[in-house]
Amino acid sequence: MSSNPAQREPLWVLNAYALGTTRHETSNEEAATTIPLPKSRIAASLKLWIHGGFLTFLFLSLVSHLGCQQSASATPDPLRCEISGEVLMDGQPLDGASIAFVSVDTQAPQTATANIIGGRFSLPHTNGPFPGRNQIMILPNQVDEAEAIERSKAAQGKPFSLDQVKIPAAFRRNSKLFFNVSLTGSNRLKLELGSKGEPAKITIAN
Repeated sequence: MSSNPAQREPLWVLNAYALGTTRHETSNEEAATTIPLPKSRIAASLKLWIHGGFLTFLFLSLVSHLGCQQSASATPDPLRCEISGEVLMDGQPLDGASIAFVSVDTQAPQTATANIIGGRFSLPHTNGPFPGRNQIMILPNQVDEAEAIERSKAAQGKPFSLDQVKIPAAFRRNSKLFFNVSLTGSNRLKLELGSKGEPAKITIAN
C-alpha cells in the first residue's frame, strides 16, 4: 500500500447533508475540508424528501377524511321523530317485548326499535322513527341463557320457545298495524292488543 496520502482511498463522512456538502478526512490531516456532494446524491435526497412529504400529506388527508365520515355518521338524522307510548296486552301492561317502527314512505325501510318496560316505551328524536306511515311490530324478547337451559331440560327433547312473552303472529313481522308518525305533532300513542290476535286498538294519547 502506498504511503502517499493523496493516493489513499478517501473516507467519506456525511455532513450537512441538506446543504449538499460532505467532510473529507485523511489520517494525516487534523483539519477537515468540505467538498461539494455529487449532484446525483443531492437530487436523490431531494426526491426522497419530496416523496416522503407527499406520503405524509396523503396519510394525514386520509385520516382527516375518515374522521369526518365518522363524525357525519354519528350525527342524528334531523328527520327522525320522538315517540313514546303505552302497550297493553289483554288490558295489562306488556313486558318482555320490543316495539319496532318500520317506515314505508322512505326509499328504503328504516327501523326504530325500543324495549317495552312496564307497558311503556320511549324513543328520542335522535333514533326515533321517520315521519309518515310506519308499520308497527311487537316482537318478544328472548330469555337469558340460564332460563334457556331450564326450558330445554323441561322440554325433554320437544320443541320449546325462547320468547319471554307470547305475542300473536298478527302483531309480529307481518303485522297489519300502522301509525302515521308526525314531524311536528304529538307522537304519544296507546296500543291495546289481545293475546288471541284480536284487532288492535291504537289511539293518540294526550
